[in-house]
Amino acid sequence: MRRALFWLIVIDFCAATGVGVLWTAPEPGWAPPTSIVPEIPTVAEVETSEVGIEAEGLKSMTERPLFFASRRPEAEDEPGPEVAVVEQEETIDVSGFFSSADGSAGAILRVDGESRRVLQGETVGRWTLVAVDGLTAELRADDGTSRQLELVRAEQQEAAARPAVPPIAQPAPTGRAAIGAPAPADVKATREAYLKAVAAARAANRAALRERRGGNRNP
Repeated sequence: MRRALFWLIVIDFCAATGVGVLWTAPEPGWAPPTSIVPEIPTVAEVETSEVGIEAEGLKSMTERPLFFASRRPEAEDEPGPEVAVVEQEETIDVSGFFSSADGSAGAILRVDGESRRVLQGETVGRWTLVAVDGLTAELRADDGTSRQLELVRAEQQEAAARPAVPPIAQPAPTGRAAIGAPAPADVKATREAYLKAVAAARAANRAALRERRGGNRNP
């Protein structure tokens, strides 16, 4: 009996000791898990711009009517190459020379077909008349370029020989003259003879008519 009681006390003591240890031991704290940062690949700038362009084109396509002839976005006109503008050089000729009352010399210049009287030292466009002599005129541009223009002389055409006037041809005879018609005197004589014959025939007819009437009266 005492032995069983002893073991019961020992078991109770061990249980009490375990409960005390569990009661006095600190509770373990919960620590949140460490977040894992995902690895995001870098996107090139060109690809991003292309995606933006495609998104804008898709938006404009969806805004078009369903049965539109072409739902694709309109193609933008690409700028063409720039055409360089070439400045055309003026056409200048010398058609004569002159001198003013104060003794200044000048030249008559044809600029693009228009005649102008230019004194020495005056400017025509970007050219300045710097020197004049009897046959040539010297022009100088702002950039130092110089031109020597010679007097343009008009070509004299040789007088053409006067053509000889051919004799006036007489017109060919026409009508009766072309087939051998008689002269006017013959026509007059023929007409008079015809009239006399007609008058004689009429007189004979009247005489025959009188005789017939006279026979009818005398039975």
